[in-house]
Amino acid sequence: MRSTFLFIFLFSTIHLFGQNEAAVDSIANEICITLKNNPEPDDSIRVFQAFGKHLTPFVADMEEETAMEFANNVFFRLQKNCKLFWDILQRNSPETANWQEVTGIPESKITPEEFLDFRKIFSFKYLEPNGDSVHVSIEDSQWKERFKDDSYSHLNMKWLNDSTFELTFIKSNN
Repeated sequence: MRSTFLFIFLFSTIHLFGQNEAAVDSIANEICITLKNNPEPDDSIRVFQAFGKHLTPFVADMEEETAMEFANNVFFRLQKNCKLFWDILQRNSPETANWQEVTGIPESKITPEEFLDFRKIFSFKYLEPNGDSVHVSIEDSQWKERFKDDSYSHLNMKWLNDSTFELTFIKSNN
């Protein structure tokens, strides 16, 4: 219930415009500081108060579409740069119960033959932690994911060497 409330708040009550990276970092940093300094034991209330204090006033007069884009950027920046926010998300999301945090790039176990086969595949599926299938298509160095709810993510795919590629986020409505 807490995670439902948290995500509904984050993505349905905010109206703001797209800003540069410095604005996203600034808001995310202020939210993180407020979360750390808030003695409230309930995670949902802490997050609600922090977003209400910093993000809501900043976005009050903005259009919804750009507001959502900015909110997503703040949300993802918080996950990356605010350990406390990441911990709150993990505590309140059953889908992350079996996730494991890694600190580096895992060693690849693919054989050269399997790698050559992989480079020939332009459409496949992978499983999310909750068991949902994600459909992936690769075309013209674009990695496109289609999720169960019909949302999507687009990423740029760049081969770094014969066995390693890098995905760079472009856009998503997931």
